[in-house]
Order: sequence, then C-alpha cells, then structure tokens
Amino acid sequence: MPDHDQHFKKLIEACFADLMRIVAPRIAPRLHLDRPTFLDKEQFTDTREGEHRRLDLVAQVSSIRGDPELVIVHVEVEAQAREYLARPEPLAWALAALMRRGGRSAVEHRLACLAPIARAEIDDARKVLLASCVETYVQLEESEWDLYEALLDREENREVAAMERTLLTTLDRAAQRGFAEGMEKGIAEGEQRGKRELLLDLLARRFGPLPDATVQRVRALTSSEELSRLAERVLDARKLDDLGL
Repeated sequence: MPDHDQHFKKLIEACFADLMRIVAPRIAPRLHLDRPTFLDKEQFTDTREGEHRRLDLVAQVSSIRGDPELVIVHVEVEAQAREYLARPEPLAWALAALMRRGGRSAVEHRLACLAPIARAEIDDARKVLLASCVETYVQLEESEWDLYEALLDREENREVAAMERTLLTTLDRAAQRGFAEGMEKGIAEGEQRGKRELLLDLLARRFGPLPDATVQRVRALTSSEELSRLAERVLDARKLDDLGL
C-alpha cells in the first residue's frame, strides 16, 4: 500500500466516528463508535456470492443494544470539496483535500481546507493528523509557494499561519518543494529533529510536563517512520506507558 494510502487509512481509523456520521448518518446513531476495533484482515468472503473482495478497512463495533456489528469501509472520494468544507465534522475538512476543487487553485484549496482545521476547538494531535492529510494531498508546485506564503501573512489566515508554525514542520514543506539531491541528507536530519520536537510538544500538551527520561528517549529516536507513528498514536494513548515512553 502506498504511503499516501497508509496515511489516509490512519486518518480514517482516528476519525472513524466522524466518517460514519458523514457517510451513514442514519446508521451512526445506532452504534457505539468511540471504541472501534480495526481488524487486520483485508480479505473477507461474500457469503452471498462466494467471492473474495478486497476491503479498505474493516471495523468491529457494537450496537446501542450491545450486539456486535461489522463495518466495512470502502472510500471513493467523488464529492465537491465545498460540500464537505461546510460540514461540522473535522474529518470532512481533511477529506475535502482529495475532492474536486470547483475552480479553486491548489493554493486556494489548501488554505480553504486548513482554515477550519486551524480554527477548530480540537486537540493538537488531531489537528496534526488532519492538517497533515491536507498537506499530503494538496501539494504545491515550486512556483506556487511564494503566493501561498504571502497569503499566510494576511489577517484572515493568521490561524493557518500559526498552525503551520507550531504544528507542522518547515522541513516537511521544504521536502514537498523539492531540494537538490546533494541537500537530501541535511533535509532528512533536519526533518528528524523537527519531528522529535513536534512529538515532544504533542506529548507535553497531552500529558503535561514530561519526565526527563521520556525526553531523553524521544531525543534518542532516529527513525522518521517511528517518530511519525508515535505522533499519530498520541491521540489514542491514555498514558506515556502506552507509547513505550
């Protein structure tokens, strides 16, 4: 599965309740959606046809009566972005990044998706996950970055600018813009530093002042993939021990 698909799958798992309210508003109130169990299996038998079909995501939940229910999620993004940007669920604003822009430029579309995320009264870990989805799927060309950064200076975009500064690393953006191969090593090292600082900030916001031992463990991490995984898991962790920190 491509990295983009993995990121999208993580987003859906973290915001499963939002997804169900968006795509199945009549069914969602009948289910307990706060603690879904996601199953590893991607191959299930269709008992009616006896065929195998590949699934994007399979979750087990319970009904309000306590009965187990299996939810099969197959996402095809075809709607207009404006419709989803008008919805109240934060997940919808991230999903809008994948949708038809309706005449907007990439710069305008990116800002339109990030603005409600930046203003939302949700925890920083969820903001990171949602905003990272937008950054992943609405990438800008080199020629568009000057305009984007100029628009960030406007008063109406101050929340987005603040989120870019505090929650999203400059080097993530630099990697999207593309540097020469000779700079790749420095970018990778800088990206790791940025991810370590972001993880420490998320942990402190979630759990309060961190023990010195935890800070040392995080600063010793050298894998960008592990740092990203830990940052995504902060949202669901109840204590530092759940993260092995």
